[in-house]
Amino acid sequence: MSTDAITVIVVAVLAAGLTFAIVRLLDRLTRRDAETEARRIVEEANRNAENRKKEAELEIKEVAIQQRAAGEKEHGQIRQELHERERLLDKRQ
Repeated sequence: MSTDAITVIVVAVLAAGLTFAIVRLLDRLTRRDAETEARRIVEEANRNAENRKKEAELEIKEVAIQQRAAGEKEHGQIRQELHERERLLDKRQ
C-alpha cells in the first residue's frame, strides 16, 4: 500500500470520527435548547395560571364587597321603612 492510500484512509477515518462528534454535539445542543424552551414555556404557563388565579380571587372579593354593600343598603332601607311604620303607628295611637 502506498503512503497516499494510507493518508487517504487516515483522513477518511478522522473525517468520519469528526463528523460523528459534530453531529452528536449538535444533537446535544439542539436537545438542550428544546429543554430550555420547554422549561420557559412551562414557567410562563405557571405564571399565567397564577396571575389568572389572583385575578379570579380579586374578582370574587370585589363581587363579595358589592353584594355586602347591596345587602347593607337594602337592610338600611328596610330599617328606614320599619322606623317610618313605627312612627305612623305611634302617631295613630
